Amino acid sequence: MAGGEADISTGGLSVNTERMRYVDYTDSVSQDFHGIVVGLSNRGQAINIMAYVSIFETASWAVGFLVVLLLATGFAVLSWTKVEAFHRQDDSEAFGFIHGVAVSLITLLQRDYDLILTRNSSRLLFNVTCIYAFLISAYYNAVLTSLMTSRPAVTNIRSFKDINDQNLRVFSWASSSAEIVLKNAPAGSPMHQAYVRVQNDPDVFSAETPEEITDRLLTDFGSVYYGSTIAFVSDPRLRVLTIAEGRISHIAFVLQNQSEFRQLFNFQLQEIRDSGIMPTLLMRWTTEGVEAFDASLSAETASALGYDNLLFPFAVTAVGVVVAYGIAFVELIHSLMARAVIRPSNLGRHRS
Repeated sequence: MAGGEADISTGGLSVNTERMRYVDYTDSVSQDFHGIVVGLSNRGQAINIMAYVSIFETASWAVGFLVVLLLATGFAVLSWTKVEAFHRQDDSEAFGFIHGVAVSLITLLQRDYDLILTRNSSRLLFNVTCIYAFLISAYYNAVLTSLMTSRPAVTNIRSFKDINDQNLRVFSWASSSAEIVLKNAPAGSPMHQAYVRVQNDPDVFSAETPEEITDRLLTDFGSVYYGSTIAFVSDPRLRVLTIAEGRISHIAFVLQNQSEFRQLFNFQLQEIRDSGIMPTLLMRWTTEGVEAFDASLSAETASALGYDNLLFPFAVTAVGVVVAYGIAFVELIHSLMARAVIRPSNLGRHRS
């Protein structure tokens, strides 16, 4: 452009004072965010024996065990109060607390236990146990599956300090404003330290096209790109992350100095803005995909389920047991009344 070999550059360049000495810009077309781009890698998760235990947090295991004891107590109370026998008459053992624990655990393991259920309270308690077992098993299997499944893992980067701590190599466009920012970063700053580590690498500022940058990010997961992110937001293989040192720059078309086309370009750009086409295009191509770092995206393993995650099955079970107790109390009173016998002698004395 400065040498007079072209009239217009429509690729879009960041506006900076150094370039304005040689060329003219149109009005700003959009804003560009200078941030970090990383490649998504499909890395399988490491599975060991502890993975089967670490699915639930310690508190969740403890509360889950208490729920099993609550269910076992419910079965035992129904047996002790003679509301329900549970075992057959010819069974050598009366149903007790240990049998209640066995029913709860066996149900969790999806095995059968031969129970006699003739009362509404016992049926409800058993169904609550089955629902609890289903929910806990579903949660457990879901997390276990995510642990064993390969899924994209994103590098944890919030600032250049993270880049240095993880010994990642930063690179950018050739002759870009990002190169200027890196080279002129304050001495001793995390950005300057990141640049010092790679300044002797001939490939640091050698990328000429978005394809070159994308290829490097997808083949070298030890490298991260810093600079204009507008060309990468729509690529599902990459992730654009905002960082503390990120900055906003304006993108515009470039014209020769004192170009006769500048006023015409600005008029047409304003027409596109007024028609609503420009905001639609910008929303589609320059904002979707740019997001702040999300710790859940970087997790290489599924998170353990805490008490708050399991509150629903715990609450459902607790409510079911309370309702079963209420029904059992009514059935017990009804049973005692039905078994009450008025002695003839008492009846005779009453008549006399």
